[in-house]
Amino acid sequence: MVAITKTAAIVTAARAALGSGILVLPFVFRITGPGLALCLLFVSVLLAMSSLNMVVRVALYRGVHSFPQLSRIAFGKVGEVATVASVCLYAAGCLVGVFAMLGDVVPRLVHLGLEMLPPALQLAGDGALVLFATDRALIMICSAVAAAYLGSLESVVSLGRLSSFSLYANVAFILLLGYDAVRFPDPHVDAAQLAAAHPRVFMREFPVISTSFVTHHIILPIVHSLPEDQQRRGSPAVIAAATSIVGVFCGAVGTFGYLVGRGAHQSVLQEVRVDGVGSLSVLAMFTLSLVFSAPMNIYPARENLLVLLSSAHHHRLRASPTGRLVFAAAFAGLCCYVAIVARNLDVMFGIVGSAFGTMISYVIPAALYAQLCWEASSATAGNAGGGGDAGGGGSSS
Repeated sequence: MVAITKTAAIVTAARAALGSGILVLPFVFRITGPGLALCLLFVSVLLAMSSLNMVVRVALYRGVHSFPQLSRIAFGKVGEVATVASVCLYAAGCLVGVFAMLGDVVPRLVHLGLEMLPPALQLAGDGALVLFATDRALIMICSAVAAAYLGSLESVVSLGRLSSFSLYANVAFILLLGYDAVRFPDPHVDAAQLAAAHPRVFMREFPVISTSFVTHHIILPIVHSLPEDQQRRGSPAVIAAATSIVGVFCGAVGTFGYLVGRGAHQSVLQEVRVDGVGSLSVLAMFTLSLVFSAPMNIYPARENLLVLLSSAHHHRLRASPTGRLVFAAAFAGLCCYVAIVARNLDVMFGIVGSAFGTMISYVIPAALYAQLCWEASSATAGNAGGGGDAGGGGSSS
């Protein structure tokens, strides 16, 4: 695997956590109250840093390169299979959400683009793009084809500049939201509402916020892509920087989106004002970045499933571009089919993603760390006891 710099590792890790879920944060801010939501984000950042460091420290100590292998060491084959299932279900839920979001957003962008053309070009362009602009299924199929190709790359690190572009697109989107919050603040938002908190909905909305930081299933390949002498010393800085970036992005999108429309829609994209080529370009860039987020879900699903195979089959399939493409096409195609056919199930897949995202982020890392620390302490106690027995025998003789 080609070594990467710390900056590239930070960008890749941050990009892995940023997906379509960030668009629902203004709606969450409306339900919980912005004050409580920001507090939950801060707590989630600290918890994510802690759990990610747990995973990386134990993996480097044991010389393990994947999340399921850690589970196998701690809990045996059953734990490994359960971890693989959690990662795959989480990835599938996220990918279904991405395809559904693209199917809803792209038609709006195409229509807005056509409206900005001169009248003569509008007539010419409308006939060529009307099918693409209105056919939700066709949009999702095209997105799945692009996702399958990008998901067939050897590693998420191979995305390189695409990850950087996606991060810049998120920055531009946040600036656009902030600009709208200054120009078109919702007149019904006052200081009392900004400080309001609704603890009753804490348990319902906390998983939505906490799963904004799920990179645990993909952090080990990123850390192992660093130069060997930087993996132990550099990984805490990479985790802290990437998690902080995601926390700032989530807080900005939630706050600005709430100020613009009080989270009236479940997707903040429906509240952004598009009144020029600049704002339309920013939305188009952000929408394209959603396509680039698909490999962040396909890659961990592929790598986790390959762990269940024998070592020889594992390395052969990973080294085969055809094998990677077939898996990526099958996984993306299945998720696309679900997004098209079962349109009303996107809420269920969101719940699946949140539930298994919480498992991946907090439950499994804590259980792994506790189990492996208990084994290490037991081994240390056993060695100390054995040494004491040997010393006692020598003195009596």
